Amino acid sequence: MIFIVGHHGVGKSTFGNWLKSKGFIHLETSKLIKDVFTKSGSNLGFIDWVLEQGDDNINQIIVDNINAEYSKAGSGFIDIVITGNRQFSGIEYIKNHVEKSVSSGNTIIYLNSPVEVLYERYHGRNDGRKSYESVNRFQEELITFDKTMGVEEIQSKADYIINTDKELDVTLEDLAVVIKKVYGSVL
Repeated sequence: MIFIVGHHGVGKSTFGNWLKSKGFIHLETSKLIKDVFTKSGSNLGFIDWVLEQGDDNINQIIVDNINAEYSKAGSGFIDIVITGNRQFSGIEYIKNHVEKSVSSGNTIIYLNSPVEVLYERYHGRNDGRKSYESVNRFQEELITFDKTMGVEEIQSKADYIINTDKELDVTLEDLAVVIKKVYGSVL
């Protein structure tokens, strides 16, 4: 499994989708958990529902979906790419609970970019997310949330760090180099 992690707006989904186009399965944990929340019919807000579920239940939902994706895909894929984790304990839980036969190893790739770049990318989305009136407010709220969740702990334990404040084709080349180190020449 490959875990692609980093702050909001750093390019996790972009990298995950690019790897999907190359033969990987891409599972975006935040979308997955939001879908489960919506189906639950809970009267709680999303964050309150997540807190009520607890880390282990949330992580088990992810594990169950990873195992299901592997089963559905058969052998027609390279490996699974997981984006959206913001806690190292969540990554460890997943690594320890996914069926051992489904993956040849685990690699953590941390994506890094200056907060100004993250802010611009976040505001470039048209997906109904909260808007922040300034870089400082974005940093105070969203980047602080990411840090509280544990993104920087993941950075300290990552196998690879890729800076994504360059042109997209350059950062994808950086990712391709990492993938070739991990998997050989699969791309």
